[in-house]
Amino acid sequence: MMLPFITYGQDTTYYNSDWKKVKSIKKAVYYKVLEVDKNDPNRVTERTYDLMNQLLEEIPYSNYAKETRDGTCRKWYNNGQLKHSIDYKEGKLNGKILCFYEDGKPSRIDSFEDDKLVNGKIFNRNGIEVPHFDFIIMPTFPGGINGLMQYVSSSLRYPFFSLSRGIEGTVIVKYCIKKDGRVSSVKVIQGVYDDLDQEAKRVIKNMPKWKPGLEDGELTDYWYTQPIVFRLRHP
Repeated sequence: MMLPFITYGQDTTYYNSDWKKVKSIKKAVYYKVLEVDKNDPNRVTERTYDLMNQLLEEIPYSNYAKETRDGTCRKWYNNGQLKHSIDYKEGKLNGKILCFYEDGKPSRIDSFEDDKLVNGKIFNRNGIEVPHFDFIIMPTFPGGINGLMQYVSSSLRYPFFSLSRGIEGTVIVKYCIKKDGRVSSVKVIQGVYDDLDQEAKRVIKNMPKWKPGLEDGELTDYWYTQPIVFRLRHP
């Protein structure tokens, strides 16, 4: 999910059909409104609308900066029918995942406790129960987490300027794995020094394609936040 700047009260950000920010509603297809809790500025509810003011998604956060979901997240079809509702407690699945077809018939009923599936049922369009599969299937790097670690360690080059001046630290990079597995929208959200930041971005941008992620069996974009550590060897 893309993160617009927070202001107290309400803040609106506009997006085109590719979910890239645009400056005015004239170029927009969607818009997001942030509602900040007056008693706790960390608590934010993010709502996404189309230009017909149809509510498409609602996500409550207990800590917006850390993207900690807390409460019931909902998504709707364009016809106004609820697509799914997901219960979170401090960033963990806790409660129900309820999914529906566009005609309102249930497609999934999952129960979670502390991020663990307790029981779950999936139904086809005729209401017949079918084999269960996970609601969220995260993207995977070729070779898994070990493959990712090996790729980063073998690709990273310590920039000469920072190396010669003893500059070290951790660059935090945010990026999106698209529906086709491509890496996109790479940006530094916590930098150390310009050449280190640019090297971290280069490594992430040059990643091979991932196996894309799924949400309820449908290909979807996923955002990742990854630290890239630059550490000097000290005698």
